[in-house]
Amino acid sequence: MLTEQKGSLPVLQGYDVQPVLDKPLLFGDIAAVTGGESLCSARCLGCYDTAGKFTLEAIRTGRQPLTTEQWLEVIDELGPYIQTLMLSSTAEPTSITNWPGHQRMIDQALEDGLFVILYTNGLTMNQPMVDWIKARDGLSVNGKWYHPDPKTNDRMMGLKRLEEAYVVRDGQTIPLHLALLLDAGLTERSYRLGAGNTLYQQNADAVPDMWSWLREHHIIPTFSWPVRTGAGAIAARRFGIPPEQLEKLTRRCHEIDGEQGILWELGMGPHIGATACADHWMLFLGPFGDALQCASSRQPPFGNVMDDGGVAELIRRKALYDADLAPMRAGASGRATCVCNECATGIGAPGPLNVVYVNESSNL
Repeated sequence: MLTEQKGSLPVLQGYDVQPVLDKPLLFGDIAAVTGGESLCSARCLGCYDTAGKFTLEAIRTGRQPLTTEQWLEVIDELGPYIQTLMLSSTAEPTSITNWPGHQRMIDQALEDGLFVILYTNGLTMNQPMVDWIKARDGLSVNGKWYHPDPKTNDRMMGLKRLEEAYVVRDGQTIPLHLALLLDAGLTERSYRLGAGNTLYQQNADAVPDMWSWLREHHIIPTFSWPVRTGAGAIAARRFGIPPEQLEKLTRRCHEIDGEQGILWELGMGPHIGATACADHWMLFLGPFGDALQCASSRQPPFGNVMDDGGVAELIRRKALYDADLAPMRAGASGRATCVCNECATGIGAPGPLNVVYVNESSNL
């Protein structure tokens, strides 16, 4: 949990999910291509998944992504093990082809008593979608926002868009999808709206103003940075921010929260983390049903949900793998946002690249 320490910033401590819901996992993260086409339409700098790579794999191997019906079965299986279903933007849920299947998946998860977080790049968000989302309690949305300058934001997403894709709200230029969700009142019920950002040299200077504006409008900032050992390694090495600058950004965001009377609590804190990920809380399933340690993993899958005994067997295998990482996590308690063999101890990695640890002795 996030906890206050006298004279320092809150730091991430070890997690124990058993007292929370007596479930082995809190999150099931699904990247589903329910429309039979490729994944995310953006080309974000340093994205964990190169857009379309699963389509290329399907062509090369003859494999087919899981159907909507198969995903509905998987969600039913996941129900006893998780609290929240995350629908990953690596397979953009709101695309024209994916949205109908994802609507069914969302309704199934809500019917099973799960919370749902819909991650989206926002490119295909429209008013009918927003109205549909608003009508569903238990459904939250996390939209993408890299920079308040539209041209810079588009460059970081690898896009060229019309000015109509942005609007001004209270002196700040924001993407249209965030404006639609904000205007629909999603922030008025249990913080149902978040804004995701990955920090690079190109947008670091804008972070404090963005953070402040989001907090003022009750939108949760979920800001992260790429790690040099994950799938975003090339971009991280070329455009990454030095750890000392990340420390300063973390402290400034903490100060902003203090000015607004916001405490750092589980699910609300300044999610400036390596991947904003707790990999031992999560089961990530790609479009073919392959289970990976996390969305950024470059390691081979440790199983397939359709071919290897279903969800229960995958959780068993994951638990065996996680047990090997327990000493590493114990050593990183209070410092690391995620711990796995790639992010924290990648071969040749000079130190714990996924860690920013701010305390009273930090030289800021």
